[in-house]
This record gives sequence, structure tokens and C-alpha cells, in this order.
Amino acid sequence: MNFEIKGLDFIINALGKLKSRKYSFRLLVAGKGNTSKYTRLAQQTGVAENIIFTGKLDKRNLIRHYLASDIYIMLSAFDTFGMVVLEAMAAGLPVIISSNVGAKDLVRENENGFVIADTSNTEIVADKIERLLDKNTHWRMSRAASATASQNTWDHVVEKYVQIYREVLQNKQKN
Repeated sequence: MNFEIKGLDFIINALGKLKSRKYSFRLLVAGKGNTSKYTRLAQQTGVAENIIFTGKLDKRNLIRHYLASDIYIMLSAFDTFGMVVLEAMAAGLPVIISSNVGAKDLVRENENGFVIADTSNTEIVADKIERLLDKNTHWRMSRAASATASQNTWDHVVEKYVQIYREVLQNKQKN
């Protein structure tokens, strides 16, 4: 994982804003990257004690961490579909992602997550995180995230394609 591409600096800066608003939180950062650079940034913003760098996780531990989490944040400068977004939703996590993440089409604003166009605006990032810290909002969006994931399983995708093919064949037979 390339922390620079994933927008970790924006996340850390947003968390600094939340800390100044007296929120308590813990950020789990999974994957490999330049941890010393981001530890320094976390120290500068006063959130170093709130961040845990796990390193690369095997699938079992990754799932365990998803299930122990409350929110998933990925502010990538660019990314393909990003199965991790769907995995997080399957664990019932509302997501906050950048508009550069391919999975942005799965996110319904204020329903199952948030899509942020300008991730460098850490005030906006902090505000979205803060909204998810409200228990009622989190609960509602968590349920919607799970529902989104269940509608996007491989079986469901195959079912949609079969339906499209049938419609195409029926239209062809009519003409």
C-alpha cells in the first residue's frame, strides 16, 4: 500500500481537527508504507497516540479488523474499483472515499457513506468523520452499507448479466 497515494496525510490532518474538537478515536492503518513519515506527521498534529500501523495483514486478520472498526476511509488520489470498499461495506462499515476511487458508484451520499472530491480540504474530511461519530447516523449508514454489499456479490452480478442477456435475446427475436 502506498500511503501517499491513499491520502493518509489528509486523514491524519483531519483527525488532528477532530482531536481539537475533543473527540476520541483510533485509526488503524493496514498495509506497508513509509510509517516513519506518517508517524512524524501524526506527532505534529497531536494524534500519534491515536494511530496504529498494523503492517500487511493476512485475510483473517483483515476481516477481524474490519469487524472491530466503525468507519472505513480511503482518500486515494487514484484507484481502480477497490474491492476493499465493498469488503468494508460487507462488514457494515460506512465509507468515506475520494471521488477518484472506482467504487464511488457504490456510495450513496449520506446513505451508506460519503464521497469527497477535494480530499485536501481536511475540514470537509473531519466533518464527514464527525457525522459518522453520531450513533444514530452511524447505525443507519452501517445498515445501508451492509445492504449495498449484499446487492453486489458475484452471484448478484452474474444474475444481472443473465437478465441483460435475456432481454437482448428477447429484443432480437422480436425484431
